[in-house]
Amino acid sequence: MKDDAPKFLGNRMKERREELGFTLQDVAEFIGSSKSYIWEIENGNVEPSGRNVLLLSRCLGMTMEWFYGMSCDGNQYAAKVGAAALKAIMPHVDFDQIALMMGYRK
Repeated sequence: MKDDAPKFLGNRMKERREELGFTLQDVAEFIGSSKSYIWEIENGNVEPSGRNVLLLSRCLGMTMEWFYGMSCDGNQYAAKVGAAALKAIMPHVDFDQIALMMGYRK
């Protein structure tokens, strides 16, 4: 992940969490982690795993791509570019497996 990516993700996450009126504890309980872990993500101190980005996206009602500033609004090209960018940013995450788990691929 790029050096500024955790900070960018954390800022977006905090803005969205506050917009929805969720507390750190609400989000932590949803993804099965601690309040301090969510705080660390929001402050750019830790990089969440692919699994946790997936859970956070579900909790906050956004796409995984949204966390990284990419738009996937149904446009196939945008979705492909977003997926490619995520793979480049987080090469250790198996996005194909996540897509299978979510039912996007068979």
